Amino acid sequence: MKLDLGPATLPLRPDASEVVRVGDTRVTLESVLHAHLDGESAEGIVGSFPALDLTDVHATIAWFLRHRTDAEAYLAAAHAEAAAQNAAPNAAEFRARLLARRPR
Repeated sequence: MKLDLGPATLPLRPDASEVVRVGDTRVTLESVLHAHLDGESAEGIVGSFPALDLTDVHATIAWFLRHRTDAEAYLAAAHAEAAAQNAAPNAAEFRARLLARRPR
């Protein structure tokens, strides 16, 4: 019997804002990798994110193990971007500052 050992399809896709999603879900690559790095099994990750397919989670973890440097750089960049967004003033504070500047 001949096995088809062709390349497997990677279940990762960037969305419109360049956030990488897993499979046909809205679950982010960061969510899956953080769970994996926290020691969660693939089955446990699917338990936490039921929209995910178990084979997609295994493929994502396999990709991470083969591309660890790139994946860790992506996670670091995503973390830095989230920190920058969290450091930005919220809309209410921004509005209050603008109103305070307005001439009366």
